[in-house]
Formats: sequence, structure tokens, C-alpha cells
Amino acid sequence: IGASDKGTTGASMTGRHSRYIGRIGTTAMSSARFIPVAGGVLSAACMVVEGKELKTTLSRISEGNLSAKADRIRTIREELPHLPDSSLIAEECRRVFELAEKQRRKRSAAAAAAT
Repeated sequence: IGASDKGTTGASMTGRHSRYIGRIGTTAMSSARFIPVAGGVLSAACMVVEGKELKTTLSRISEGNLSAKADRIRTIREELPHLPDSSLIAEECRRVFELAEKQRRKRSAAAAAAT
């Protein structure tokens, strides 16, 4: 095989790769144009299904068929006045974090003294 034969083979390989990459690019571009359409169709389908579910749930509620979740929500609403104020809970959380920080410092100091 001469030098010119190798060049020809390399050129034909490059040509084949170029065609292959060109086909991939064309396929990718046509797919890219389809993606927003598919996303829109999927969104519309989800909205239709959610709408039907909402309609079914509202009709069940209006008929008096309450779910266990609705009963639980009513129970929570009735117990709401018995819960502590959120500022009290926040203060307690702050105290716990401060205590944890003090303990961390104490452990760090003990570890430093031991070395």
C-alpha cells in the first residue's frame, strides 16, 4: 500500500464520520424541536388528570363522603389552641442549639488539652 492509498482511506473514513455526525446532528435538532411539544402535551395531560381528580374529590366532599385526611385535619384544627406559641418553640430550639454549641466547645477543649 502506497502513501496515496493511506491518504485515500483516511479521507474516506473522515467523510464517513462527517456523514454520521451530520446525521446525529440532524436527528438531535429534529428531536429538540419535538421536546417542547412533548412537554406541552404532557403538561396538558397532567392538568386534565388533576382537574378530574379535583372534581371527584370535591363531589365526594359535597356528598358527605369525607376522607380520613379530612377527619385528621379537623382534629388538628380543634387541637390548635392547645399548641404552644411558635415563639416559645423557637426560643426552646435556640436554647438547645446553644447547649449543643457549648458541649461541642467543651469536647474540643478537652481534645486539645489531651494532645
